[in-house]
Amino acid sequence: MTQEYTFKRVESDGMSGGWPYCAHKRGSNWLCIATGKNAANVQRVRCTIDKASREYDVSNVSPGDALECGAEYTTSGGRNDHDRRYYSVAAIIKRGSVSYLALREHGTLAQAMRSRGTEHLPDAAELANIDVQLDAFIANEDE
Repeated sequence: MTQEYTFKRVESDGMSGGWPYCAHKRGSNWLCIATGKNAANVQRVRCTIDKASREYDVSNVSPGDALECGAEYTTSGGRNDHDRRYYSVAAIIKRGSVSYLALREHGTLAQAMRSRGTEHLPDAAELANIDVQLDAFIANEDE
């Protein structure tokens, strides 16, 4: 059984786009590295955002990290509309001047934090599978 990966392009300056984003004035956006013992005792290290290009600086992200990405909007009535996604970084693959984050998507922050660390990094066979999926991603990106 092969795992499906999500890929995010990282430019040479460390900036990456394509994450959930809310452009409303009451909206808030974040991408952070989740550290700590578990999801109940989490510390978040935020990645800085360039609001003009809607890109995050992911230069301090490394394989084995758990990521939380969110875009929230609070309506005038007080209701929260949110889009939160949780990932663990499986690998960072360099192709020329561009790098790609190979991400495993998880349903909760607790699942992402349990799958972080070097013991959950892919082996050689899984890295070959990631390369095949990345080639398909790049081909679709260029179209």
